[in-house]
Amino acid sequence: MSSESSVNNRARPLWTAVLAGLPLLLSASTGCIVVDDDDGHYEDEEIIIEDPEIQTVPIDAGETLEADPGEGVGVFVEYLGGGDWNVWATCDTEFSGFSCTYDIFVSADGVSLRDDIDLEDGDFVEEDFDVLQAGFDTDFDTDGISFSTFTDDPVQIEVWLDGELNGSVVFWAANDTIYEGMPTNPAVFQP
Repeated sequence: MSSESSVNNRARPLWTAVLAGLPLLLSASTGCIVVDDDDGHYEDEEIIIEDPEIQTVPIDAGETLEADPGEGVGVFVEYLGGGDWNVWATCDTEFSGFSCTYDIFVSADGVSLRDDIDLEDGDFVEEDFDVLQAGFDTDFDTDGISFSTFTDDPVQIEVWLDGELNGSVVFWAANDTIYEGMPTNPAVFQP
């Protein structure tokens, strides 16, 4: 037997195993999972995850918001004008006895951090190209960031509260009205 045929004989089991596993790999890439019901039977289910369209909301320039620290859960988005923004948060610690953990992602062309708003140990802000990530542990205070973008450019904001995606706690002013709850999370704020 030649050395070439012995190599082919040893490679055949490996290729058989790879090819046998291919349907499993393909089904995993299409979102197919196997579900075990109470009877021990298995069935295939296809899960389709649809990306919701990110909606745009208007925001007024020059409107500031007010909230009492410790008395309510909220993330407040303010467009000061000229490309300057504030995003800050409060919690309902006075009533709940717990702090709120926020993770906020801000995306925009040319976004840059100007300053932090009352950040303490454990709070953070990270800049990565056109994204700011801020993490706050808020209780009886306010925590936030001030940042700049190109004048009147839109800003995309995504809010997480206590480890869960939650845009319902976001407030902003538009058309002389204070709005609560982003229609999608993330949402785009357009001055």
